Parts: sequence; C-alpha cells; structure tokens
Amino acid sequence: MENPQDPKLWNLRQRLAFLLLTAADVDGRRSQSEMRPIKVALGTEVVNEMLAWMLLQTAAERDAVMHDILDHFVVHQEDREKLQRLLRDVFIADGDYGPAEQAMTRKISDWIRAASAD
Repeated sequence: MENPQDPKLWNLRQRLAFLLLTAADVDGRRSQSEMRPIKVALGTEVVNEMLAWMLLQTAAERDAVMHDILDHFVVHQEDREKLQRLLRDVFIADGDYGPAEQAMTRKISDWIRAASAD
C-alpha cells in the first residue's frame, strides 16, 4: 500500500476504501454483507491495510480526512460516479438503508457540491 500514513498521497483505491469503510461504519456496525462489495471492488489487501490505519485515527481525524479527500472526486467525474455506485452497493448490501446511511449520503453529496462551487 502506498504510504497509508499520509492521506494526501493515497491512490484512488485507498481513497475509495477509506470512504466506503467509513460509510459501512456509519450505522455503528460493519456487516460482512457490506464488506463484500468493498473487498470485491478494491481488494482484500487494500481494505485490510486501510482498516488497520483507521483504527489509529479518532473520529474527528477520520472526518477531516474524508473532507480532504473528497476534493479528488469533485475534479474527477468518473471517480465520483464510481464512488456513488460503490456507496449505493455498500448501503443496500445489508438490506437496511437507514437514517445513518441516508445522512452519510447527504454529507458526502453536500461536501462534493460545496467543493464544486469553490
């Protein structure tokens, strides 16, 4: 994995893994059905390395990283569309698209829109 310690140096797979794992955690549980599409799309190694990195971060640090790396998805429409597809797959994987998942979807969409306006 390319320098997991510095999010500014992450590649697309690392960015996607971070965002999708954060999304899977948003309702307080990360189910195997949510993990499956993430591992299939990005690879088990990237996912496991990102999980290990995330354990060392506080919620506030993860939130700041999310905000910072979303800028990439503003600039690269193809990557943004991939993120949106994968988020949908993760959120519907456990059959429960609840309030927490809906709030995360809005949060990411709002950040992308706000960054687009800048």
